[in-house]
Parts: sequence; C-alpha cells; structure tokens
Amino acid sequence: GQAGGMPQYQQQVPAGPAKFDADRLNADLDEVKMQTRLLSDMLGEVNSKAEDIGENDLIRQLIRNVKIYQPRIIKLVEQVTQEEVIPTLLSVNDDLIRIIQRYDEKVQDFQNARGGGGG
Repeated sequence: GQAGGMPQYQQQVPAGPAKFDADRLNADLDEVKMQTRLLSDMLGEVNSKAEDIGENDLIRQLIRNVKIYQPRIIKLVEQVTQEEVIPTLLSVNDDLIRIIQRYDEKVQDFQNARGGGGG
C-alpha cells in the first residue's frame, strides 16, 4: 500500500509564530475535507455488524490521516492570526471529531456483533 499523493504532515511545526499561508492552508483544508467526506461515504456503506473496517486498507489510511489532522487543526486555531479562517478551522475540526467517533462506533458494533463486547 503506497500512500499516493498524500501531503506529508509529519514535519515538526517550527517554533515561534508559524508563517500563515492562506492559500496553502485552504488547499490543505480542502484535502482534509475531501478525505473526511470520503471516509464518511465509506463508513456509510459499511455494514459494521458484518464487516471489520479495521481490515479495510483505505479506511485505515483515512482514519489515520484524520487522527493526524485533528490535533493540527486545534494547534492552527491557537496560532492563526487571521480571525476569518477560525470558523472554517473549527467547522473542519467538528467534522473530524464526528468522523472519528463514527469510526469508533463502527468498530465497536463489529466487536459487539462478534460477541466481544464485554463492557
């Protein structure tokens, strides 16, 4: 499984005020939104009681990305000086949190359906 054209988000954010690049941020946010939507669509088509989404490579890749984006968005909200992008960041963050919860619920459904839900 090669990652294709995924942006590399592993770089450390430089210390001090990050230089804010609106074009770059908007492109990145579009990418995040696209992946969130794709993951949402895929989760919508999964019968979580019958299908182990942990075995789906694409879903695994997407959820990993989403879990990397989410704390970075929060960091951006704290660092960004342009007020007008903050609502967008918060909205994207809400979507990310929702999709992570949805993923976790699907995984839980599958485990429960297999009788592994001793909670």
